Amino acid sequence: DPDTSRGPALFVLATTWRSDGDRDQTLVARLQRRIAGLRSPMGALRHKNQVLRLSRDAAGALRREVIVDDLPTAFYHAGGSIAVGPDGHLYVGVGDAMLPQLARDPHAPLGKLLRYTRDGRIPADNPDPTSPVFVRGLRNTQAIAWLGDGTLLGADHGPSGMAHEAGLQGRDEFNV
Repeated sequence: DPDTSRGPALFVLATTWRSDGDRDQTLVARLQRRIAGLRSPMGALRHKNQVLRLSRDAAGALRREVIVDDLPTAFYHAGGSIAVGPDGHLYVGVGDAMLPQLARDPHAPLGKLLRYTRDGRIPADNPDPTSPVFVRGLRNTQAIAWLGDGTLLGADHGPSGMAHEAGLQGRDEFNV
């Protein structure tokens, strides 16, 4: 986190197991229920991504703050890129969970680059001010960065040669 007024902190994108008790009324939770019945080639969406802010309290103990919770994902194609952009907002790459048809769906958070404020709200200047979706149609973005002029770059991971990928390998993308 570039804002060190509360002390140094690190943003982390963590993929964890879902529990059926993780149900609330947030937009993301409603979207999760909408796609809950879908199965990727490797099984049901039993995982979730969380955006965490890690810092230390005054006594030096680790403080773990959940910024965004319950982003649906799978064991494969979970995504993993996270960075604070030059605009001060938090960018989070979420993979397509091996459900590529949802990468183009504007209502499913899979296969997207999401954009939040650093406290987990949706910025008013997002393409849709009611949605964290900033870029859609991605496979499994593994890295994001910006050029000096503010141009956003992303590396999208291609097939790894596994059986469910019909033996395809390589084909990574570099998106501008």
